[in-house]
Amino acid sequence: MKSIKAFLAALVLFGVTVVCMHVYVNTHLPSYNLRYGTWVEQAKFNSNEGLRKLMQEKDSLLILGSSELKHGQKSGFHADTIFQDADMKPVFVGQAGYQSLIAAITAGSMPEELSGKKVVLLVSPQWYKKKGVTASAFGNSFSESNFISFLKNPYISDKTKQYVIKRVKKLTKNQELMHQRIIQDVDWYMGEKLTADQILRKDLHTGLIREKSKTRLLAKMTLAGIPGQEETGKELSIDPLEWGKLWAKAEKKGEKYAGHNPYGMYDAVYKKKYQSLAEEGQIRKPDYKADSAEAKDLTCFLKICKQQKIQPLVVMLPFNGCWYDETGYDSTKRQAIYDKTKAVAEKYGASYLDLSDEEYAPYSFEDGSHPGLKGLVNINEKIYEFYHESEK
Repeated sequence: MKSIKAFLAALVLFGVTVVCMHVYVNTHLPSYNLRYGTWVEQAKFNSNEGLRKLMQEKDSLLILGSSELKHGQKSGFHADTIFQDADMKPVFVGQAGYQSLIAAITAGSMPEELSGKKVVLLVSPQWYKKKGVTASAFGNSFSESNFISFLKNPYISDKTKQYVIKRVKKLTKNQELMHQRIIQDVDWYMGEKLTADQILRKDLHTGLIREKSKTRLLAKMTLAGIPGQEETGKELSIDPLEWGKLWAKAEKKGEKYAGHNPYGMYDAVYKKKYQSLAEEGQIRKPDYKADSAEAKDLTCFLKICKQQKIQPLVVMLPFNGCWYDETGYDSTKRQAIYDKTKAVAEKYGASYLDLSDEEYAPYSFEDGSHPGLKGLVNINEKIYEFYHESEK
C-alpha cells in the first residue's frame, strides 16, 4: 500500500512539474528582436512553435538559406546590424546543410503565419550536387516538430506531401531511429482512421516533441544571452538603411581587407585556406549538375508556396567566378545552373533575383563561395526592396 501511495505521489509531482515547465516555457518564449531573428541556431529552427511566434509579427520576413546566413555576422553589413529598428523584421532559418527540401518543409509547417506573406529563399549553386542534399546534411537539419506540422497542413496537396515523404524516407533510410519515427508520424497524420490507443500515443508523442523543442530553444537562448525583447539604444556608425553609405563603406573596407589576392576574397581567408591549395596544385574540380535532384526539391518548395498563397523570392547566389575559373569548373556549366534555377522559378511565378552577373564583382566574396562586404549589402538591399514591393 505504501509503495502505491509513493508511486501516486511521484506521479502527481511529475505532473505538476510538467505543467509548471509548460507554463514557464510558454510565457518565456520571446517575441521578435533582431538578434533573435537573425540568430543561426538549430534549436531555433527545430521549434515549430518558436518559429510560429516569430512569424506572427506584423513585419516579419522569413529568409531561408544555408551557411551564407551566418557568414558576415557582426561585420556591419549583415542583416543582424543593418535592419536594427527597420520596418522589416528578418527571420533566418538555415545553416550549413540546409537546402530546398528543408525549406519546403519549413514553409509548409506554418500555414496560418505564412499565408499571404512574402518569403525569401537564398539558393546556393553549391546545392546542385547530382543527388541534391546529402543524407547526412538532411539528417542534421531535420526537425520532427516542423515535419509533423507540415503533415497536418490542410492547404498542401496530398501529391506534394507524398513527394516530400518519399524524399524524406529515402534520405533517412540509414538513420534507423529517425526513419522509424518519420514512418510513424506519416502513419498517424496521413493514414486511415486511428484507434483510440493510436490517437493517445500520437497526441502524447506530438506533445512531447513540441515541449522538448521549446525547452531546448529556451535553454539555448539563455546560454547564448539572446534577449527576450527588442534591444534599443544601440549606436550605429551608419544609419542602417542608408544604402549609399553602406556601399561606400564596403568598398573602402574591401580595398583594405580583400584587395590583395587573385580571387576577390578576404586576404586573411585566402592565406589561411586557399593560397596553399593554389600554389601546390591541389585544387579539386567540383561536380555540380544542372539536372540535380535539387531542382525537383526547389520545385516542391515553390508548389508549397503557391498552395499556401505565399509570394516567394528566389535569390540565385553567384559562384565566385575568379575562384571557380581556377578550379576548372567553367562558366558554361555555371550558367546552366543559373538557367535551371531561373526556369523553375519562372514556371511557378516566383520573383527571381539573378546575381550571376556578380561573379567577378570586386569585394563581394568572403571566400570561394560565401558573400561578403558588397555582396552582403547587395543581397540585403534587394531583399528590402522586395519586401516593400507591391503585391503581384
